[in-house]
Amino acid sequence: MRICSFQIQNYKSFLKPRELTLQEGFNLIVGQNNVGKTALLEALSLRFTGKPHRSELTAPSQNSAINPFSSALVKLALSGEELREILLQCGDFNVPHQADPPAVPQDPYGALNAILARDETHFTLGLNAPNSSISEFAVENYPTHGLYPATNDFHIFRSLPDKSGFSHAGSQQTGRQADFGVLVAQALRNRIYRFDAQRVGLGSCGFGNNSVLHPTASNLPEVLNILQNNALLFQDFNELVHRIFPSIFRVSVRPLVNSALEILVWTDAPQSRRDDLAIQLSESGTGVGQVLALLYVALTSKYSQTILIDEPSSFLHPAAARKLIEILKEFPQHQYIIATHSSEILRAANPTTLTLIRWQRPQSIIELVDAEKLIGIRKCLVEVGAKPSDVFGADRILWVEGDTEEECFALLLSSHRTAIGTNIVGVKHTGDFASKRVPVRTIVGIYEKLSKGNAHLPPAVGFIFDRESRSEAPIKEIETQSRNSVRFLPRRMYENYLLVPTALTTLMNSLHDFSQTPITVEQVNAWLTSKGGSGKYLSAPQQKIALTDPEWLRTVDGAKLLLDLFQEFSGTRHTYNKTDHSVQLTEWLLKNDPGALQELKRFLVEILSKEDVAT
Repeated sequence: MRICSFQIQNYKSFLKPRELTLQEGFNLIVGQNNVGKTALLEALSLRFTGKPHRSELTAPSQNSAINPFSSALVKLALSGEELREILLQCGDFNVPHQADPPAVPQDPYGALNAILARDETHFTLGLNAPNSSISEFAVENYPTHGLYPATNDFHIFRSLPDKSGFSHAGSQQTGRQADFGVLVAQALRNRIYRFDAQRVGLGSCGFGNNSVLHPTASNLPEVLNILQNNALLFQDFNELVHRIFPSIFRVSVRPLVNSALEILVWTDAPQSRRDDLAIQLSESGTGVGQVLALLYVALTSKYSQTILIDEPSSFLHPAAARKLIEILKEFPQHQYIIATHSSEILRAANPTTLTLIRWQRPQSIIELVDAEKLIGIRKCLVEVGAKPSDVFGADRILWVEGDTEEECFALLLSSHRTAIGTNIVGVKHTGDFASKRVPVRTIVGIYEKLSKGNAHLPPAVGFIFDRESRSEAPIKEIETQSRNSVRFLPRRMYENYLLVPTALTTLMNSLHDFSQTPITVEQVNAWLTSKGGSGKYLSAPQQKIALTDPEWLRTVDGAKLLLDLFQEFSGTRHTYNKTDHSVQLTEWLLKNDPGALQELKRFLVEILSKEDVAT
């Protein structure tokens, strides 16, 4: 089964209905904190309690009477095999005649068999929840399956005692509430599992023989105890648990004296056979219970389920959350609906649908990114080497030259208020940019194509690129053509800000097996003085420039200089690694010599501050 579409109305922060379209696979609901993601998942469980929307729109004054009903409209899909199984467990149920009134006597089994023979049947039902009461299904669109015209004439069917089929028990005339879609929806509601961010206290429960996990996962010990009897499947289950939590080798279930069952978590190697060292689930880390229940559903369910997960990164370490998503991909028969603001989840899930929830005072607004736009966004981001996770959830984006600048600029701006809400994203593979053939215009064109007419992506503060060996004339031309969205570093490249002898000496001496003897600041300074101003590191037609000349720091090829410096002082044992070593130098300078980076920091703050004024 799966949820095809859903509308919620007058529930918590949601006032007006807006259709939420869902697909098979991963459906992500993203948005900032406190905009309604959790409330939407609560409603999607189809077990929500009526909590009418309260704001000036519904209650203009303190004495205003508000609509006491929360309501929803849901469209559910299931296969003919699933439908048959559900109806076999329903007792008596009604199937409408295919014509009203029948022109000729009907084969009573014809209508039922026609429905069960379909690959997939859709049921559309309403849910009504009075204030503080649990939602109940109602027939809003009749018939709920939409296959035949509405009628008051029904065949009555019941399952055979051995559940092998159905028998016809007569006919009757009754109202629309006799539509068997309500029975089907009530059964399907039990196949929707919602895992929230609360710590799950599922360590023990009474003994039983029910292998179906309750939607609240309250009988987790019971179902795991049954699973233990299938040794190979239980082994598969434990392997999945260990992949997510490497510190957990396995889980088991043991009986207690009061006919209860208890889950144990084994953090010691199984070879020890020390059951006395196993800990109770209730004493284990946050998130373990949710993962056990979630994996049980994914692994053992006979039919597809709808699994709702509320912000998995809030109860799992980012690495564990990523592994969980990767494992769930191994069970594509299920539908996953995940509310998150985690870039890790967005990156790992590669969703089939993406829904944005935003707060538009005084209500939550649902915005859908249709499939074509989502594909277009991905394609454009791939062209600049970025991912949707790099940009969704940010207030604005500052595009920079690459991975090194992405990390180092974030360090520089980490404590500055102007950077709040800004994601710094590196343009990681730039095509023409690498060969310097009209690169910046190409990249800006890609971004404009990406963001044009698309309100789902945050605006760009701008682009910051290396100056390289460009002269002032082409720089001014590009800045003008880009309406100053493109800016160039005051110096040739970021590495030019890292040419500080004390920082370089400290870094080289900290690296394992870098030099046979400690390197001194004087040695580094002498090397830079003797070689740093040569034409090898300067752009033609420049001549040799002394290090004392302010122009040297601005124009020297800092990256090439650092490569040679590391090669020579390490005896070719080490090469300057731009990403790792530049970050380490930046961290050292911020802590020990922040003045060396002040020029660059002022440059970045100026760009962000202008954007603040513009908005």
